[in-house]
Amino acid sequence: MEDAMREISSLMSNRGLADIGLESKPAKPEVVPEPTDMSTMDPMEFGLMMTKVMGGSKKSRPADRSSNDIQVDLMLGQADRLAQLNDQYTEAFVVKGNKALYELLTAIYSYALQIDQSALREHILQRMRQTLEDEHKQKTQGNTHWMTTVLRFILPRDRQTAFNYSRVLQVAYDEDLTPEELPGYIKEAGGITKITQTKEQKVEAEQKKQIREKSNKIARGLLLAEGKVSDIKVKVPNNRYVDLIPQEESEGYIKLGLFGTDGQGNLTLLRLCRIGEKLESKILEPFAAFCAERMGDAQGQLDRLRAKHGITHGFGMEPGDKGYKIPGSIDITAEERIAEIRIELEARDREMAEQRKAQESKAQEEVVPIEILDENTRRSREVMEIIRQRQEADAARKAEMEREPGE
Repeated sequence: MEDAMREISSLMSNRGLADIGLESKPAKPEVVPEPTDMSTMDPMEFGLMMTKVMGGSKKSRPADRSSNDIQVDLMLGQADRLAQLNDQYTEAFVVKGNKALYELLTAIYSYALQIDQSALREHILQRMRQTLEDEHKQKTQGNTHWMTTVLRFILPRDRQTAFNYSRVLQVAYDEDLTPEELPGYIKEAGGITKITQTKEQKVEAEQKKQIREKSNKIARGLLLAEGKVSDIKVKVPNNRYVDLIPQEESEGYIKLGLFGTDGQGNLTLLRLCRIGEKLESKILEPFAAFCAERMGDAQGQLDRLRAKHGITHGFGMEPGDKGYKIPGSIDITAEERIAEIRIELEARDREMAEQRKAQESKAQEEVVPIEILDENTRRSREVMEIIRQRQEADAARKAEMEREPGE
C-alpha cells in the first residue's frame, strides 16, 4: 500500500502541475513526510493523475482513436490476411485437388468398364483375386462386388480408399453413367462422401423396406388365419360396402369395419370398407412392428397356425409360402410336386437310356434312321409330356367330381 502511494505521489510532481497550467512553488527546506492516505489529495489532481495512469490525455476527444483501437485494427487485418490465404489454399489444393481426383476416378471407371465389357471378364477378375490373395494376403469373399475387386487390385495397400472409391463407382455403374459424365455427377452430388452416404442410405432404406413388407405379410397372415376359425361370422349385404380404394392401388386383403352401438352393449355394423394396400399397411403397423422384433418366431407361429387350421391357399397365403397348394390342383404341395417331377424325369432318363441301348444294338444289324435330340430338347419334350398327362388326370378328376352330385 505504501509503495502504491509513493508512486501516486511521484506523479503529483512539478511535471504534473505544469500539465494543468500551474507553476510549482519552491520547496521548503524542511522535509515533508510522504502522505500515507488520500485525505490531502485534491480531486482535480487525482482525476488528472488517473488519466495519466490509464494512458489517456486531457486533450483527447470522444471522436479520437486510441492506441488500443489501432492495435485491434491490426489484429483484424491479420484475420483478413488469413482469409486470403485460405482462399488461395482452397483454390490450389481443394478445388484443383478435387478436379484431379475426379479425373483419376474417371480413368479408373473407364478401366473398370473395359473389364466389364471384355469377353475375358471373369478370367481377369479371377486373376486379380488370385494376385490379391498371393501377393497381398487379401482374400475376397464370394459376394464381393466386382468393382471392389478392381479397386482393391489397383490400391492394394489402401483398402479404405479402395472401398470408398468403389462405392462411388458402383453408384455410377448403377446409374449407367459414362466416364465423361462422372465428374459432373460427383460435383452435383456434393462430392465423394455425399455419394457414399447416399449409397448407404439407399441400402439401409431397402433393407428396412424388405423387413417392413415381410413383417406386414406375417401380421396380415396371422390375423386372417385366426379369422378362419373365428366364432364371429357376419354376412354383409352389398349396400353396406364402401369402396375406399385409390385408383392407383390394389385392394388389400382385409376389410375395415365401422361399428356403432345399439345402446345395449352390442355393436352394430355401419359400413364395411374396402381399402387399398397402403391404408392396410398403416393399420397393420402396430402388429407388424411386433412381428419385426420377433421375425423368426412370428413366421414359425404363422406356419404352425396355417397347418393347424388346414390353410393351403387364401387367407393371405401366397405362392412360395410353406404348405401352399394351387386351388383345384391335386392335393400336394409345391415341394412335393417338384420332387415328384424329379423322380419322373429320372425314371424317364433311365427308360430313354435303355431305348438308346436297344436302338444301338439293333443298328448293328440294320440301318435304322434315328432321331437325335440334344439334351435340352429331350428334357423339354419330357416335361411337356408330364404336364400333358397331369392335365388329363386333373380334367378326368374334375369331370368325375361334377358327375357325382347328379348321380
